Amino acid sequence: MAEGLEQTLASLRGGVDEIWWRNLLTQLEHEYVTPNFLRKPAVQEWLALSEVQTALLRLAQDNVMGRSTEDEQQIRERLADRYSERTGEASRFAQDAIDVVIACLTAGYVASIPRDQQPLAGMIQDSHRDVVGGLKSIEGTLREGFGGPIVGELLEGSVERALSEILQQRMFDYSAAARRARQLWDRVDIGDWSAAPARVKDSVCYWAARLLAADADTVAESRQIRERLPAGYTGGNLCVVDALICSSEGDGDRALRLLRNEDHPEARSLLVGLLRSLKGAEEAVQWCEHEFLHPGTTPEALADFGWRNWAVAQAQLGRWEEAAAGLKALALESEWSAVLGMWEGVVNAALLLPEESRGAVFEGLPTYIGIEASVGDQAKEHHARAAECFEHVTRNLPTGAENAREEVEGWKAWLKLMDPDAQNVERAEMEVCKALEAGGRNGHTVTLAWAFGIPFDDEALRRDLDRRRRIGGHTDEDVLVECLLNQISMSPPAFAEFVDGRLERLDRVIPQSVVTAMLFGALVEDGQVERARRVLESRQEHIDRDTVARMEAALQAKEGVDPRKGLEERYEASGNLIDLRNLIGHLQELGDYRALRPHVLELFAKVPTLRNGIDVVQALSLPEPDHRLVVEFLGGHPALVQQSDSMKSALARGQFHLGQVDAARTINDGLRQSRRHRNDLSLDVNIAMATGDWEQLASIVGREWPRREEHDAHTVMALARIASQVGQSDRAETLARTAAQMAPQDPRVLTREALNWRCESPVLGCRR
Repeated sequence: MAEGLEQTLASLRGGVDEIWWRNLLTQLEHEYVTPNFLRKPAVQEWLALSEVQTALLRLAQDNVMGRSTEDEQQIRERLADRYSERTGEASRFAQDAIDVVIACLTAGYVASIPRDQQPLAGMIQDSHRDVVGGLKSIEGTLREGFGGPIVGELLEGSVERALSEILQQRMFDYSAAARRARQLWDRVDIGDWSAAPARVKDSVCYWAARLLAADADTVAESRQIRERLPAGYTGGNLCVVDALICSSEGDGDRALRLLRNEDHPEARSLLVGLLRSLKGAEEAVQWCEHEFLHPGTTPEALADFGWRNWAVAQAQLGRWEEAAAGLKALALESEWSAVLGMWEGVVNAALLLPEESRGAVFEGLPTYIGIEASVGDQAKEHHARAAECFEHVTRNLPTGAENAREEVEGWKAWLKLMDPDAQNVERAEMEVCKALEAGGRNGHTVTLAWAFGIPFDDEALRRDLDRRRRIGGHTDEDVLVECLLNQISMSPPAFAEFVDGRLERLDRVIPQSVVTAMLFGALVEDGQVERARRVLESRQEHIDRDTVARMEAALQAKEGVDPRKGLEERYEASGNLIDLRNLIGHLQELGDYRALRPHVLELFAKVPTLRNGIDVVQALSLPEPDHRLVVEFLGGHPALVQQSDSMKSALARGQFHLGQVDAARTINDGLRQSRRHRNDLSLDVNIAMATGDWEQLASIVGREWPRREEHDAHTVMALARIASQVGQSDRAETLARTAAQMAPQDPRVLTREALNWRCESPVLGCRR
């Protein structure tokens, strides 16, 4: 039988031949239809899983023999989970697919039995039913004889340990915990642990009903299990279960009525969450403040998940600092749980981001092109606290929370790249680069490299992707990795063709709004305006109205329409960071630095990163530098100066021009010790000239003479002029000729040589 069923399954996985399918449907007494369902790549991936094949063959064998087994529901649940993972559809839609495949396997096997042997097969089927019935009778007798108090005591500890693991897991992987609770209930209800004491079985019943009640897909099971609890059960808060059932069934108001008068931490905790989801974050926070948040409130006022709900509500109202402070206070006042540590870490990580990007932390790692670490004392504090929280979570994660462990490791890697210390960021980037070049294919790592712009050699990764494509095909994570690699390395037209050719698969793996933006952006960058417009028209349903407007503006700009007015109006209307960045980018292209100044200052105030700080200094320095504004800006943001040599140089130049010569000299001397740059030499000369220190000028020529060939031609020519003025004519001549040899086609260098390097001022021009 197994061989026959396996042959049919192989046919289902082998492209579904039309003739074979027509014959099979005849056995099912079903009219012929084209099997598009089984041709879907995602369904084929599902059928290719060995776990799925084993389970389907088991169910088909039972179907052929006319038997049913106690674990059929569990097998179907596992099949449904795998189906949902592969297709992206809700697990409840999997049952039809499972039934179709089992019917096909059954019909395929029956069709393989010669007609003259089919009566014999029927007799074997009936005999099997009789034998199974007898065995069940014996099993019942044995269960009655061995289900006494001794067995119950032995089972009690096992059941309680299993339930304890589930309850710890629920705060990190709720869906997995709910599945395990359902399986545990089956074991204590009708399975091998059914001899457990009633008290323990009731506890499992309560938690299975409660965990399953939170999902609309499993609320019907929850209600059935809830009805098995004995009248007067006191082992848990039944109103919490009933409220969850009502909420999942769509009766939110009844759920709130059940909870609002309950003076119990778990009931209050659930009420906060339901208020937030049903009535809004403002209502949830106001209720907390009115009911129990007052001087003297203890951490026991809410359960851990209640404080999490409170923190999320605060964050949704933009009160991120209050949420972080509240969670930290809880950690100091009570036993610091891994659950609260996780959420405090996430909230502090969010505070490293621009305000309008912070909400992304509740969906996973915030990764987008252009993300960058903030600078400043506040960023340092939040970064340090987030790192402390995630380390605490790593040390205290419960058994069975492997998904959470992977999530925490992802946060820790992200946090290293968001370190306010630029040197630490460089080390973190090297770690990512080495991991990827060694062939590590973790999707999180590739996403980090893509978002933070970390260059790396992708040869090992591509070899691995190619091998996996040949042997079994790509998983969803492989599809994501390949897409990100191609966006980094491919030309715009090549990447556009890649995305367009894989739209269906990419749409299942990556948010459709992101796929649309990727394809549109590549087409616009390549100048394929009409094709980009068709993409926008056909996929508008996947993107919001503001994004559509931005895309239309990009098309108009490619068609020659001046976008400046539209960019200004859009930012004035929205106030969104993306519109501000678009306006700044356009003004930078135009070189309109005076119009740019207020916008880059505003952007830095919202997103205080090193890159944005450099843009501010550039806008203040061009076309003519405003040294006072540069010094004021950098003086107010010392973290920028600490992180960047270019910012140190800009501050020193500004101080020099404002007459703060000693301060400028101190900074410039430090720069000269750590690097060799024309600007530092220029300022050194200017300071010596301004103070009339001719000995210093002679010293500069002597200091730079051994490394004269390491400078560019203009710097060497400037040294020649200085040498000439301090009486070192031989060196001046050699330096001038060296400069001319370095730049034989540069008229400025050649002109100065012809003039015998005689200028009134030997001051070098400063360049950024």
